[in-house]
Order: sequence, then structure tokens, then C-alpha cells
Amino acid sequence: MRDILIVDDSKAMRNFLRRALAMTSMDIGSVLEAENGLDALEKLEKQPVDVIFSDINMPVMDGAVFVGELAKMDTRRNIPVIIVSTDSSAERKAQMQALGAKGYIAKPFSPEALELEVARLMWEADDDED
Repeated sequence: MRDILIVDDSKAMRNFLRRALAMTSMDIGSVLEAENGLDALEKLEKQPVDVIFSDINMPVMDGAVFVGELAKMDTRRNIPVIIVSTDSSAERKAQMQALGAKGYIAKPFSPEALELEVARLMWEADDDED
């Protein structure tokens, strides 16, 4: 089972992501939600997760700062972060990858795209362990 954290300031997008995850064949455990990066960091202190889906443009702490902060934390830096954003420019993808994001999904997306990106990350993680 994979525990997941969804970080997005839009409740509608968090709900959509939750529903999309439920439509996949992934074995999902608990799904936590956070309204911004700061909220997400606080939630991660209480409960670890296996995968994080994060928007970029959020108040208080945006996704770029959040991913950068996560990368500084010894106990959290290995959690794969998948960016879910309307900004799918090559520059933005490169910026987020440089900060530590492992995946990127452009909005709008299908449940299949979500599942494929998670599967790709998990497959790469398994390869890294070999």
C-alpha cells in the first residue's frame, strides 16, 4: 500500500486527484491533503508518505519552495514528488527537477497518466535499489 500526500490550494483539485487515484489499479493506503507547502511539511512531521503530488502555484509556501525544503530534509528527501501543474513548459519542468521533483504531470490529466507516472517512479526506484 502506498500512502499519498496531495498538496494543492484548490480543494476541487485535491478531490479530483483523490478520485483519479481511486480509479487506478494502485494499492492506495491513506491519502493526506495539504493546502500549501508549509501545511504539507507539518503533515509530514506527523505521518510519513510514499508519494507526494504537489501543485506549484500556492499561497503561503509554493510548490517550488516546498520541494526545495523537502530536499534539505534527510528523512524526507527520498519521497518522490510528482508536480501536477498547468505550467508544463520545459523551463518549469527543468526548474522543478533541479529542485528535487521526480515526476511531472500537466493539468488536465487522466487517471491513466497519473498511474503511469507513479509506476515509472516506482520502477526507477526499484532499479536504483539493484
